[in-house]
Amino acid sequence: MLNYIFVIMKKNNLWLLAVVLLMSSCTQRLIDFTIISSKNVPITDKGTEFQKATSRVKGVDSKWSVLFVPGIPNMKEAIDRAIEQYPGAVALTDGVVYQKSWTCFLLGQNKYIVEGTPLYPDTNNGNPVQNTQETIKDLLPLLSSPSSKTSHK
Repeated sequence: MLNYIFVIMKKNNLWLLAVVLLMSSCTQRLIDFTIISSKNVPITDKGTEFQKATSRVKGVDSKWSVLFVPGIPNMKEAIDRAIEQYPGAVALTDGVVYQKSWTCFLLGQNKYIVEGTPLYPDTNNGNPVQNTQETIKDLLPLLSSPSSKTSHK
C-alpha cells in the first residue's frame, strides 16, 4: 500500500512539474540607457538646444508564439512607438528596455517594452514663444526691402 502511494505521488509531481514548465513567464531588464533614438537627431545643427519632457512614455512591440513557432518582436518598433507618443520628440533619455515573454501550453507572447523621458529640440533656444502675428509683422519689412527685390532688364 505504501509503494502505491509513492507511485501516485511521483505521478502527481511529474504532472505538476509539466504544468509549471508549460505555463511560464519571464521578464528581463535588458539595458538602462542615458539616451537612445531610432530617429534622425539634429545634434550637429548649430544652435540646436534640447529639452526634456516632464512625463515619461512607454512603447511596446509584441508578437504571438503559436505551436512552438516564436514570434520575434522588433526593438526598433518599440523605441519608435515610445518616441512618437510625444509630438516633436527625437530621442528618449533616462530609460530602460525590458523583454517580457509568457507561455501557456501551445500559445505565448514575446514583447519589448521601452520606457523613457522624451527629448525634443527647443526651436526657440530657451526664449518664450512669440505671438505669430508679431512674428509676421517683424518679417514684413524684411520681405519688402529693396535688397530683396530683383530687377529684370
